[in-house]
Amino acid sequence: MLSEKEMISLVRMLDDPDEVIASNIIEKLTSCGRQAIPLLESIWELNLNPIVEQRILSLKQQILEDDAVSFFSNWRKNPEQDILDAWLHISELFEPLSNKENILNFINKVRFDAWMEMNDNLTTFEKCNILIRVFQQKHQISIITDESKRISSNYLLSDFANNKRASRTTIAIQFQYIANTLGIKLIGLNFFEYAILGYLNPDATSEIGNRDNILFYIVFGEKISIIGNKQLDLGLNIDDASLYTPASQVQILHKIIYGLQISYTKENCDWETKICKKIIKILS
Repeated sequence: MLSEKEMISLVRMLDDPDEVIASNIIEKLTSCGRQAIPLLESIWELNLNPIVEQRILSLKQQILEDDAVSFFSNWRKNPEQDILDAWLHISELFEPLSNKENILNFINKVRFDAWMEMNDNLTTFEKCNILIRVFQQKHQISIITDESKRISSNYLLSDFANNKRASRTTIAIQFQYIANTLGIKLIGLNFFEYAILGYLNPDATSEIGNRDNILFYIVFGEKISIIGNKQLDLGLNIDDASLYTPASQVQILHKIIYGLQISYTKENCDWETKICKKIIKILS
């Protein structure tokens, strides 16, 4: 591992006109990982050489790409996958200025506000209604359903925490995550966008892939609404057993990354699109 002094010396040599030497320098700095990024950014601010700027940008992107590949490869293999941990890493990757503490504080605030209104005498249906009210009325979290107005930040936690708006996928996953921390076990249907949650009958004895096991659904449209078991219309696929089996953490994360990929493609963000495709390949 290079020392900070050695890294500084290498960064100062990034203006070397010899491409072979520059390539060797970039390779050594890349091996330093994320710890080299603050140094690169400080040099970037003082630099006036466009060649150095381009090399620093390429170097930073390569470091972040390598870090993402390593993180999501390990996350994929972890038997105790935490969707929030992966999501925070995504936010840090694509929005370096996002504040992890602010994000966690907001999520905990929503959870606390719902918990304050709940007690053990309430049914799961009543508890879900309380959480819906906390989302929509107390915190006025808005769901962006119009695909033409949806942007990449709508899939990132910073937009959810700071601006209280997000895609249906983001709101549904956060709702499920917070519900889970409150002891409300909801499953997500792996159907198009991740926008339908269900509550499984805890007394069901048959296999999970049975729609009769789901007592009610929570649907994320322009508003969050609860509907009964027989009210959900999934068209020709309504009897597909796979729809009524809980989506895995990997499948849930895939929904987030896929939404980001589509958005970044529309926004002509080539590097971000490339990273999303790499992560999806890892998850697949």
